[in-house]
Amino acid sequence: MSSTLDLSEYIVRFDKESTKSGELPVRNVIDDRTEANITIDQRPLQNFFDRVFRIPDYQRDYQWTNKEWEELWGRIQSYIDYNQSDPSTQTTDVFFGSMFLSERDASVVSRYEIDGDVYDIIDGQQRITTVSILLKILSDVLVDELSGCSGEFISQYSQHVGLLNNHIFIGGETESGPSLIRQDSGVGMDRISDDTFYEAIMKGKDAQIDHLLTREQKHNNTRKGVIPMGKYMSVFDIDMDDYLEELLDDDNFEGVNRPNLISSKMSVIRNADSVDDIDDDFRDYIRKNKISFTVSEEHLLEAYEFFEKKVEETMSACEDVDDSIEDKETVISERKYRLATNIKNYVLNSFRVGYFKVNDRQPQLLMRIFEVLNEHGVELKITDLIRTRLVMHFREESDSEYEKYKSKWESVVSEFNQDPERVVSFLETYFVATENGVTSRGQVSNHLLEAFTEPSGDEEILDSRVGTVSDAKELVDDLEKYAEYYHHIEDPLNYGFELDSDAVERRSNKVLLRMKDAGTDIWEPLVLAAYSDVKEGKGDEEWLIPLLNTIESLVIRFSVAGSVNSKDNTYEKAIEAYDAHGIGGEVEKQLVETAFKSEEGIFGNDVIIELMRNDWSNKKARAVLRKIASQKLNDQDDEQMVYSRLGISNEQIQVEHIFPNSPLNGDDNRYGWVRSFFSIPDGDIPDDDDLKGVKTVVKTLIEEDDGEEVANICNEFSELIGNRVLLLGETNATIADSRYGRKLAGYSVTDGFEKLATSQHIVENDLQGGDARELQEYGRLMKYKQGNPNWDEIDVGPDDVDDAEDKEAWTNERLEELESTVADFDDEWTIDRVASNSEVILELLTDLIGFEECTSDSVSFDDSVYDASEFEDVDIGNIVNDEIQGRNELLKYTYSRHL
Repeated sequence: MSSTLDLSEYIVRFDKESTKSGELPVRNVIDDRTEANITIDQRPLQNFFDRVFRIPDYQRDYQWTNKEWEELWGRIQSYIDYNQSDPSTQTTDVFFGSMFLSERDASVVSRYEIDGDVYDIIDGQQRITTVSILLKILSDVLVDELSGCSGEFISQYSQHVGLLNNHIFIGGETESGPSLIRQDSGVGMDRISDDTFYEAIMKGKDAQIDHLLTREQKHNNTRKGVIPMGKYMSVFDIDMDDYLEELLDDDNFEGVNRPNLISSKMSVIRNADSVDDIDDDFRDYIRKNKISFTVSEEHLLEAYEFFEKKVEETMSACEDVDDSIEDKETVISERKYRLATNIKNYVLNSFRVGYFKVNDRQPQLLMRIFEVLNEHGVELKITDLIRTRLVMHFREESDSEYEKYKSKWESVVSEFNQDPERVVSFLETYFVATENGVTSRGQVSNHLLEAFTEPSGDEEILDSRVGTVSDAKELVDDLEKYAEYYHHIEDPLNYGFELDSDAVERRSNKVLLRMKDAGTDIWEPLVLAAYSDVKEGKGDEEWLIPLLNTIESLVIRFSVAGSVNSKDNTYEKAIEAYDAHGIGGEVEKQLVETAFKSEEGIFGNDVIIELMRNDWSNKKARAVLRKIASQKLNDQDDEQMVYSRLGISNEQIQVEHIFPNSPLNGDDNRYGWVRSFFSIPDGDIPDDDDLKGVKTVVKTLIEEDDGEEVANICNEFSELIGNRVLLLGETNATIADSRYGRKLAGYSVTDGFEKLATSQHIVENDLQGGDARELQEYGRLMKYKQGNPNWDEIDVGPDDVDDAEDKEAWTNERLEELESTVADFDDEWTIDRVASNSEVILELLTDLIGFEECTSDSVSFDDSVYDASEFEDVDIGNIVNDEIQGRNELLKYTYSRHL
């Protein structure tokens, strides 16, 4: 057997000298160097884990990450690697830092029924939480393996299951809950949502399923504060049928709805009598569905995943047993049980901490100790410090007021899924929106604590807002209100503006979603100030639309031109104007005039040149094309149908490269797409061809079969705005790198495609006339075929084609017949078409981003400051052609050796 598995062959006796042949004395394995050389009151974890711990309200969330877990496991690994034939493998005990605890009367401070005292953790909760998770995983190993052990072995060592449970559960019973209480406040206090998740981790699979059932469903494009349900289920090895059985049980929910399902999916639940009625598509939906998940919960999940993997890898080494050994499976179970027991005992007996008991009669002293200690440990996040300082102010209030305002602060944090970065972003935005003289988030980014610190008399960026308890309450009340407003703005996919007028709300949220999708947020303080005033009746809702349109125009312009300083200055001056005038035309006017004075390059001819020159990322292209698609539909009856599919959901809408990023095929006609796009003839390229330079280069590279360089040249044209089109994601996935004929067929059967202004050029040139009907038929049949259909339910072919096999055969035959018509379109999408479509898109865009169009009717501009007719004399066609020719000349020069 492997020499590194001695600990799976023996039980190390930590409590007394070994008396049996299958045991080792602890002194052989561990050198108690820490105990012998550190003289503070040091105790093994064993002495603490028979207590009930409580995390007080001023503590931080769980924040340990891979770095700390690796360090902890590294100490354990050195113990696991012990080899009794090699004295040098003897490991040492571990000084596991200091722990500051405050002994509290459970009947006074805890809502749980606990006999005796609980211990508030002032310092050490990250370590105790992590060790508790590790011990829970080891407990599961002991329980799983004990049943496979021999009767004699069970009689000698089964007590370790109970002993370990006594350390991690109240009274040793799983149902009583973990002995580390992460949520123990008064009624109505929902402090840190990771508390219930931690309890679910510790209690096991049933609790983990129950926790999953309560989580709120989030939009599948949400990237922060969410987790796919499939990942959650995978980490905890939750069987889909077990989950669905609980999902179907109405007794698990208040009312008929399910928090983690959108209403449109509830029909599946209502129509199912058992899990057998749930089809694979719905199960796949469940796996992909995203639910709310805080940063702290993510850390807890990752901790569980990390240590479970480490323990599993360690236990797998115990399976290295010769097949000839009798009762092999029993031997393996006993080895795993010994190894898990030894790891458990090492952690509990050889991880030593310096113990400090703090008197609980001075609660503010406890919080100050927490601050001081953590200044030298894992860095306290600013949100931790703010919470501690606010709790200090409310400590002297009555219990009801204390709980009320503590809960209010936690509701602020909960708005942002306990994500410290998002909370800080909110606070910075809040102070810019509400404090006169503060005009940018950068101005306050390192000064937030000033608002939560008692007045010092020194001149600060932010005035103290907690001079008295009354001041602190007023601040928290305001923060709670503004946190909800900011969350609406920051997360438009799941929330967005909530306004009295449905029409204004819908139009405003379209703009908001596009601005967020463009990947910039410098405008958030200004929009927060306006939105809060509207919500509180200080301004008309209608004013939001021109303000948002003006900002969106600047977002588009600054995305392709202009300096950071100019952009910063524009929004800072707008904040000053807002402080002076409030919501209305003066702010819009200030935005435009400051931008013009700071950066003339984002106006008129100059900005059109930059829009054409820009290599468009998917995010930026989607924002611009969505704007065109949305606003050109505003007066049409079918706007809702089309826009709900092509204008709102990032999950549904994609930006398609018509000429693909990867146009080279692996078949015999590898360069077919490239030849078509560049219109490369078989013979010589005419001298009067305006693009002879690039065409000659591409033709030469194709002859040399230099695919890498061909692809590089293709990218010079594939990223232009005229080579982009909006598509449903499902369509995009099926035709991504296809030739143009097949793409057209896909476009033709995309709902609403022909109604979008962004599709105008393609529709007018390629999707009208007799051949368009055959393209649509091809697209429809391909959609059936690629969707793994139930042919019995699909209506295709003549009347005599009625069974599934005949329908499928007829479909394949008809597709072959239509191939030639589809292929006739393959040569239609060329550089010239990209140029023409670019001109169409830019013409549409200039109609929408002119500030005369965006701003309120009351706004008028001085011609010396801003020319409202900035685009009237711009020759967009000439700009487009100049850019295409410019790229042609650059490529001709770059690849001159090939000419």
